[in-house]
Amino acid sequence: MQRRFAIKTIIFGDGERFPILTRIETGDPVFDVCVYAASDLRPRSGSEDTIEQTLRGVQLLLTFIETRGIDLNERISSGRFLDPYELDALVVAAYKGTESSKTSKRKLVEPFHSSNILAHSNKSKTERGKAKRGTVAPSTVGLRLRYARRYLEWLGKRAAGRVGSTLERRRMYMDRLTEFCRELQVRTPSERTGDRLSMTEEETKALRRVIDPACSENSWEAMPIRIRNRLYIEWLRGTGLRLGELLGIEIKNINFATNTVTILRRSGDPKDKRRRQPKTKTRAREVPISRELVALTHDYIINVRATTRRAKKHGFLFVARNGDPLSLSSIAKLFSTLREKHPAVGGSLSSHVFRHSWNEAFSEVADEHGLSEEDERRARIHSMGWSDHSKMPDLYLKRRTRRIAAEASISIQNKMLNHTGVSEN
Repeated sequence: MQRRFAIKTIIFGDGERFPILTRIETGDPVFDVCVYAASDLRPRSGSEDTIEQTLRGVQLLLTFIETRGIDLNERISSGRFLDPYELDALVVAAYKGTESSKTSKRKLVEPFHSSNILAHSNKSKTERGKAKRGTVAPSTVGLRLRYARRYLEWLGKRAAGRVGSTLERRRMYMDRLTEFCRELQVRTPSERTGDRLSMTEEETKALRRVIDPACSENSWEAMPIRIRNRLYIEWLRGTGLRLGELLGIEIKNINFATNTVTILRRSGDPKDKRRRQPKTKTRAREVPISRELVALTHDYIINVRATTRRAKKHGFLFVARNGDPLSLSSIAKLFSTLREKHPAVGGSLSSHVFRHSWNEAFSEVADEHGLSEEDERRARIHSMGWSDHSKMPDLYLKRRTRRIAAEASISIQNKMLNHTGVSEN
């Protein structure tokens, strides 16, 4: 499908960033979607990333609707919504994606006042560029279809009061809406593609070798970049921090006397001029860091960061070649370079894989120390900065249970085979 809509980000005077969906042809915001984002998404989430991800799903839906010539307002008012064959076509379209779905960039609208709440700028070269059409991952398809369904459900609930002149008619309308949402849900692939694999021992060895600044196979020529990239990777490996948490660390957050770093929640920091601000979605907390990691960090600050121009203008630990705060896109490039030039590190190498690997290692330490499931859960919640109601600790506990069950099963089988005199060979 030809991309008809784009996501732009408004910057409020206090630094808050608010994504909106706009029509590419005119640059105008899509009114109903703006109302949805402001009245429903923002109060519930407040997260720029969550709002943007939701708009990706709405963007897919509206592009499909317009491509098919469907009058969405009429469908919502009549309670017809989308026919089954149209739902099937929507799923197919979600897998194909839009022409620029992989390289779509958010445009920023500079800080504004109430007199010009929605300012627009000319299309960037990135928006005008064309991207190769590809197949979208099932997990991404599932996420976008879920967000599309929620938007349609919101439209339906909003319309129910207008189209239902009596309680009975409103009930019938809501029943049709519920059935429609169920039909779309059963067509939606799961967002989970199974357990994400942590790095193997061989992959870890290969990674540590190629990121060594002295390694001849290191993919970066400049020694300062080699030192910075190695440090960044070692921070991810050693702490299990999220990408946004690590990029948001300032030197003042590191206590070199106690070997700890304070992770603070960051959202809409007016001092951060990066086009896409790294976000800290987890709880504020203090994280211990090893003496070795502290030494590497201190060496980087003294010998690399301090000699980089423009780095003195801000306090962020990791800086780009020109001294500006390191960007999310730079980290994406770092990982893609490692995956492409060094296949031995694993084809799924990312910050999420490091976080997963850290949690797997944490489970092993918990077993060694004989921690109960509840103690392990509490310790993991603190380390990862999750809320007390997070389901993520349960995910790792289930994996631990499956592993213990598998080990017990093998042990029982071996005992039974030995008891009956059957050789394993």
